[in-house]
Amino acid sequence: MFNVSAEYLAALAQPIQKYKLKVNIDGTEITEEDIVAGSFTLTNQCSDTDIVQIGSVYTAELKFTIAPDIIERNTWQGARITASEGMMVSENPEVFEYVPLGVFTVAEANHTASGVNITAYDDMLKFDKAFNLSSTLGSPWDVLSLLLDDCGVETSLTRADIEALPNGAESIALYSENDCQTYRDVLFWLAQFLGSFATIDRTGKLTLRQYTDQETQEVSQAFRYEGAEFSDFVTEYSGVGFTDIDSQEYIYVGDEIDDKLTYNLGANPFLQYGTDSTKKQHARAILGALHKIQYTPFKARYLNTPAFDLGDTIRNAGGIGAGTLGCIMRFEYSFTQRYTAEGFGQNPALATAQNKVDKDIAGLVSRTDKNTMYFYTFKNAEQTTVGDGETARIMNIRFTTTEAKQVTFQAEILADAETTLDEVVAAVSYRLDESEILDYRPTETWSEDGKHIINLYYVIDVEPNQLHRWEVFLNSTGGNITINPEQARGTIWGQGLVASDKWDGYIDVEERIGSIDIDDSISLAAVGFMVTVNAGAPDGVNAADTLGSIDIDDSIETETFSDNVLIDKSSLYFNSITWGEVKESIWGEIKDSHTW
Repeated sequence: MFNVSAEYLAALAQPIQKYKLKVNIDGTEITEEDIVAGSFTLTNQCSDTDIVQIGSVYTAELKFTIAPDIIERNTWQGARITASEGMMVSENPEVFEYVPLGVFTVAEANHTASGVNITAYDDMLKFDKAFNLSSTLGSPWDVLSLLLDDCGVETSLTRADIEALPNGAESIALYSENDCQTYRDVLFWLAQFLGSFATIDRTGKLTLRQYTDQETQEVSQAFRYEGAEFSDFVTEYSGVGFTDIDSQEYIYVGDEIDDKLTYNLGANPFLQYGTDSTKKQHARAILGALHKIQYTPFKARYLNTPAFDLGDTIRNAGGIGAGTLGCIMRFEYSFTQRYTAEGFGQNPALATAQNKVDKDIAGLVSRTDKNTMYFYTFKNAEQTTVGDGETARIMNIRFTTTEAKQVTFQAEILADAETTLDEVVAAVSYRLDESEILDYRPTETWSEDGKHIINLYYVIDVEPNQLHRWEVFLNSTGGNITINPEQARGTIWGQGLVASDKWDGYIDVEERIGSIDIDDSISLAAVGFMVTVNAGAPDGVNAADTLGSIDIDDSIETETFSDNVLIDKSSLYFNSITWGEVKESIWGEIKDSHTW
């Protein structure tokens, strides 16, 4: 729920409210007076209408009719709209508290006699872009960042926010055997893998939200209009299942007491790689997120307010609501008219029934013709910096073929060079199945800082029915080379290429170690020492000091000391001979051992 004040909630409970509307269209400000009454509506949802859905990527739709002369004709397409609704919270003087409604882009503008009918959508629509990348590696945050950068969408989340989600700290891979045709498809599977749903927030930025069992707001009977509907069951989940494309099997993970609904995760591409135990571990993490769903399906019309968000849980107190907990999964808001919210779900008593998702995922296992040309691409998800004298891996692709073939590798790398000497030498090396290819090392020499292109081409001889690993390394001499995300793009193509049909037995491990803080002052314990001087039959004036071991306690404390070892020559003697009386001719007469 948007963070409104206590005064706002108190004013909302009053018999009469007063509202205002602020709309900005590419810098032009309009109010409710410029909009046809009853035409301003906003709808959005986060779930299908018959089940509770995770991974959803719905687009919010804004519609209204505006007077024809306010905005110049033929300038509507692509215009950006921000809107907010204000409610009066004080009568003297009139004070309005505004709730933002979101950021939208105009998709349609139809001119009629009554005005211009506007249809606009939020930035979720930007993910409806063809996705032609067949493989990528990284963390969920890396993959999400790649999607956002490619589609020009910002997020209100941080890496820490993503890592706090179920499976958020795992390493994931999206390889070739997937049915992702658009970036929205990838975002759907990623959000599902993280036990969340995706939506655009009120500031126009992408966010991922989880369903929660904690109520957001208690709503009394007086807060909702008559005609509300509440189901007589609670939707709960005790198991999840997904399709394993490699084995063509349905893998199931359930609770010890498994008497609730089963959620079908389909053929999620982020659940396809790793050992069976790893796949089940990821599925169980998703099931943990589904355990928070304990909702009663409902439909109700509340007092007019856009403060509620998708995913808010409402305790409907009194009346036919009878204290039920419902989750807002769809809403329709109309300025000064209505706010209708709905929550969906299934009856656990019908747990064996097949839902729409179950029917839609049959099959999904691709067949590969050995004579068909296939392309498998790679794009880096993280920035890589190769320092002067360093070597770093910039590409890693695994593949196999159905028969012995020559496959072709091509790549283009956009590198940013920073010289420390007169020139930077960028040397590329290849490895096939951990063996370096020694007879071919493409090299570029750059004498200027800035961006440079590295074009790569190599024909690889491979063996049939065997997993192969192709790696590309970059060495820098004379400066630093930086490759930003998505700037290293490579393709392996040939006849009969297929994905690995089994786990390849390799585990790629990458550990990031941050800086280690050292206190400004290091304390020392008291130091004890011993000085021993041995005198033999010297051939000259000399002395030797031997220091014993210095013990330092486990707990080191600061102690200030200034001890000096001073030797007063005048006090030294050899038998009855003092230091001042010693002459070179006398040394030979002194015995071998004397005490100082």
